[in-house]
Amino acid sequence: MSAMGACIVANPYNGLEEWFEPDKEVIIIHSAEEAIDRYQHLLKHDAERKAIGAAARERVLKEHTFRHRARDLVRIIRSYI
Repeated sequence: MSAMGACIVANPYNGLEEWFEPDKEVIIIHSAEEAIDRYQHLLKHDAERKAIGAAARERVLKEHTFRHRARDLVRIIRSYI
């Protein structure tokens, strides 16, 4: 979804803050109430929502494509050869 420029609202999970910058490239929520508040805010602020989605897309294309994962995999395999 991030690759499509969608603004992602997500629960916290390991690694998320390493992959995307909170409040700039992803919205991290910790409760249902917070999710409702953030969704309502984002629905009223199109420019902010679109900017977060665009920043996430830029990060995906810069750091998280299949080519990046393939390079990582090759690097790992080479370290064992």
